[in-house]
Amino acid sequence: MLAPHAFFSFTSVVDPSLHRAYNEWHQLDHRPENLALPGVAWGERWVRTPACAAASTVDARLAPTHYVNVYYFREPVVASVAEWHALAER
Repeated sequence: MLAPHAFFSFTSVVDPSLHRAYNEWHQLDHRPENLALPGVAWGERWVRTPACAAASTVDARLAPTHYVNVYYFREPVVASVAEWHALAER
């Protein structure tokens, strides 16, 4: 087992002109800061490209999703998630 707890997020970028800025922020700022937290075991992100979206048959609630992110947390999970939330607030 990689970790006892995982957090998934499903992200949509509404303005197509903002994908580059979102990707730069996520790859160069957000993800490295989160992976540096001692309670975060790993994080990963997947991109749903336009070609993938066109070929997929996904639940309508997930249809707008462009990116899926996951973060895995180490024990003690409550403290690890609290630290992760505190970083998000800062």
